[in-house]
Amino acid sequence: MEGIVAFLGLSLALPIILAPVAFWIWLLVDCLQNEPQGSTQKLAWALVILFGQIPGAVIYYFFGRAPRVRARALATTPLPTPEEHAQLKNALAWRTDERAALPTTSSPPGTPPTPDENARLKSPLAWRTNKAG
Repeated sequence: MEGIVAFLGLSLALPIILAPVAFWIWLLVDCLQNEPQGSTQKLAWALVILFGQIPGAVIYYFFGRAPRVRARALATTPLPTPEEHAQLKNALAWRTDERAALPTTSSPPGTPPTPDENARLKSPLAWRTNKAG
């Protein structure tokens, strides 16, 4: 009976002990292989992982590895094809058309518009206020 309890205790404790060690080794190897050659960052991160043990590996995972992986993903994202670009342009065209259709004043900035300009400026926006009400 004692042998079974010892076996169960060891089989439960072994993954708890090996998982952090495997995580530490994985990040140390990742740092040594993927950080730029000849940079002081590689040496600094390797020392943080080596002397920081598991907490050092966690720090490298979030602050050293994550930005590098994110930058690589952004660099490999393909640009849109001309057809996709045209679709995006057409989808966003209504905003530009709407802004181009709005009248402007001839008054200098900071001065109120003349009565004629005021009536002209309010007319294209009347549909917005009537819709909201």
